[in-house]
Amino acid sequence: MIPQTDHLRRIRFWLAVFIAGLVLSGVTAFPLQSELNWLVSFLHAGSLQPMAESTGMLSWIEHVYIAVSSTNARYPFLAYGTDWLAFAHLVIAAAFIGPYVDPVRNQWFLFVASALDCSQFDGLSGTKPLFAERFAS
Repeated sequence: MIPQTDHLRRIRFWLAVFIAGLVLSGVTAFPLQSELNWLVSFLHAGSLQPMAESTGMLSWIEHVYIAVSSTNARYPFLAYGTDWLAFAHLVIAAAFIGPYVDPVRNQWFLFVASALDCSQFDGLSGTKPLFAERFAS
């Protein structure tokens, strides 16, 4: 049998990975156009250019960069969508700090978070999610 401290260490490890992933995806969603510009420049100047061209990755990244640049130039307000998405990632990461610090006391949060996450599958299997009947009108 695995000791409880080992379970807590595993839970904290996976929570830290999850929090780091949320923070990384949140922080990198803010400067999309400048990141794509840097990536295109890197792929053109670096030794990766032959591989990037042969796989079609370079043309795809250039295509995405042109799309993001032209969209930002014509409709700059659309960038607020990615800003809010990035902010939401950071807020969700902050919400998981409590369970990281004390997983036993905050196990309710992990249960509710997983139940809400599973609610996206409503209708796929013909069953309703756990809390659907409480909130249905």
